[in-house]
Amino acid sequence: MFLYQMFKEGRLKISPSCPVLVKAIPAAIRDHPNHPEDLLKTETDGDDALDALRYGVYTSSLQPRVPLEVSALKLVTAPVENLLARRVQYDNAMADLRRGRQGIRFGR
Repeated sequence: MFLYQMFKEGRLKISPSCPVLVKAIPAAIRDHPNHPEDLLKTETDGDDALDALRYGVYTSSLQPRVPLEVSALKLVTAPVENLLARRVQYDNAMADLRRGRQGIRFGR
């Protein structure tokens, strides 16, 4: 349904140089009544093209990850005049952010 909405609003266009996808879109069948928001899985070339379109739209709509350095700078609150305090806060923020992005490790 999201893709239909994007087509309708003109936010998504398919190039004529993608003939498999152009042919697959009108032939797509919804998976009624099990999953009306999804397409019925079929074993055709068009099925793979539709999956690629869906994944491409999904990943392009994700928010990009802010670089660690930018996030760390936002956490620095010391006045500009106190360069040592700013540097210490920045280093501590970078260490905390790196630990946070590493995730949790279990075992060895």
